[in-house]
Amino acid sequence: MSRKISITWCFEGTDFDYLQYEEAIDNARLPKTLSIDIDEDEEEVESYLYENFGFEIVEWEYID
Repeated sequence: MSRKISITWCFEGTDFDYLQYEEAIDNARLPKTLSIDIDEDEEEVESYLYENFGFEIVEWEYID
């Protein structure tokens, strides 16, 4: 089942860390929300996001 999540990305230690958060998202071309088909295992979601987008996350949550 596909679920929609809201993502807060981490730009610390990247080329984008000097930018405002919204600018960093735009320049890195990262989504703020995403529909994924994945279990509710927190580590699995974080691994999926890192492997597919190359950035760590601060937090994520399901959007009802």
